[in-house]
Amino acid sequence: MVATIYVGEAMSYRTTGLIDRRTAAGGTRPGTKEHERDYIAAVEEYNVEASILKVWGSEALAWVADEGVQIHGGYGFVEEYPIERTYRDNRVNRIFEGTNEINRLLVPGTLLKRAAKGGFPLLELAQRAARAVETGDLPKLSTGRLARERRVAELNKLLFAYAIGVAARTHAAAVGEQQEVLGALADVAAEAFAVDSGVTRALQADPDPVADACVKLYAEEAHLRAWTRARAAILGSVKDPVAARPLLEKLRRLLDDEPGDVAAWREAIVVPTLEKGRYPLAWT
Repeated sequence: MVATIYVGEAMSYRTTGLIDRRTAAGGTRPGTKEHERDYIAAVEEYNVEASILKVWGSEALAWVADEGVQIHGGYGFVEEYPIERTYRDNRVNRIFEGTNEINRLLVPGTLLKRAAKGGFPLLELAQRAARAVETGDLPKLSTGRLARERRVAELNKLLFAYAIGVAARTHAAAVGEQQEVLGALADVAAEAFAVDSGVTRALQADPDPVADACVKLYAEEAHLRAWTRARAAILGSVKDPVAARPLLEKLRRLLDDEPGDVAAWREAIVVPTLEKGRYPLAWT
C-alpha cells in the first residue's frame, strides 16, 4: 500500500508540475483570459497523463481501501471505523469524470491521433522498438541507485511501443475500434509512466531506503503486469496463433525476470510504517 501511494504521488506531482510549467511558459498573468487560454492548452497537452492518473489513481485507491478493510477484519464494515466510509465512497471514482473504460480508450487513442497528425512520433518509436527487439539492442543494466529499476522503466516503454506498433500494423486505420487492444495498451502505458515517475522521484531526492524499497517493489510487480498486458494487446491484434508466436517470442526479450529480494523490500517499508503508525514518506 505504501509503495503504491508513493508511486501515485510521483505521477500526480509530475503531471501537475508539467501543466504548471507549460502554463507559466506563456508568460500571461493569472486571472486573465490569456492565462486561462494557456492553462486550457496545457491541460490538453497532458490529457494522456491525466487519463492515466484518473484510471490508475481510482483503481489504486480501490485496492488500498480494500486492503484496509481486510486489515480491520469484521470491524472494516462498522461505521465507527473510518475505513468503512473510505471503502464505500471510493467506488464512484471509477465512474465519474469519465469512466475508467472510456479513459483507457483515450490513452492510446489520443497518441494514435496525434501521430496521424504529425504531432507525436509514435510510429517512429514503434519502429525503433521493433528494431531493438530484433537486434537485441536493449537497455543495459547500469550501476548506481535503482539501476535495475531504471532499466525496467525503459523496458516498459519499449513494451508499449512494440505492442502498439503490432496493433497499428495489424489494424491500420481501424485500430481505434479495437477496444480490448486499446485497453490493454493503456495499462502498459500506465505502468510505464508509473515506474518512470517513481524512479525519477526517488533519484531526484536524497537517498532514502524506504523510498528506494517502494520503487523496487512497485517496479518488480508493475513490470510483469506491463508485459502481460502487452502480450494481451498482441494476442488481441494477431488472432492466428502461428503468426502470433514469433511476435510473443520477441516480446519475451523485453521481460526482465532477474529475481529480486521482494521480502527484504517489503520489510524495509513495513518496519518504519509500523513505527510511525502512518504513511512513512513525506513529499520531497
